[in-house]
Amino acid sequence: MQDAVYDQLRDALMIGAFRPGEALSTRALAESLGTSTMPVKDALRRLAAEGVVLAQPQSGFVIATLGATRFLDIIEARVRLETLVAARAAARRDDALVERLRDLNDDYRAASAADLARGTLLKTNFDFHFAIYGASGMLDVCEIILAAWLRIGPLFSLIEAELDQQEDFARHARIIDGLATGNGDQAAAALEADIRGSAARIAPLLPA
Repeated sequence: MQDAVYDQLRDALMIGAFRPGEALSTRALAESLGTSTMPVKDALRRLAAEGVVLAQPQSGFVIATLGATRFLDIIEARVRLETLVAARAAARRDDALVERLRDLNDDYRAASAADLARGTLLKTNFDFHFAIYGASGMLDVCEIILAAWLRIGPLFSLIEAELDQQEDFARHARIIDGLATGNGDQAAAALEADIRGSAARIAPLLPA
């Protein structure tokens, strides 16, 4: 139960379900997750140890905040690691992966056209990226990438009006083309453009 609660909170954090600085009610979270407060508190302590939430004396937990400098440092780490695993995935020439990514990108475009909630778009985007990374076989590197996404996930809550779904779709299509042809350089370059494009919309909204 504790791991399941942690996983649900982690996943919610990575798609911007909570805002930086937001206070977290263990009681409200327990009710929404259908559990007691104890596994929620345990999960929040784990997330606090990872620097994603902060434990406040006498007032529970709040979502950690990031300034622009730290955020951009994480983006640079993401670019280096995620382009590495994308190139490795491209070298494997996995047709099933390519079809899965095309389906996810179509889902992303359909969700955008239907004006669905930001969380739906971000969850589809997350699934798209981690389908690639998982296909690389570099599982330890994928864990590091996951930790980076967890640290910056709450920042996605700041850009609801700034999501550029059509450009995101086009960049994803270029990534897919690189993977389909086994062109690791193309896949990596398109992925870097995707990461930096999103970062450029977030960084100006952050304190220095």
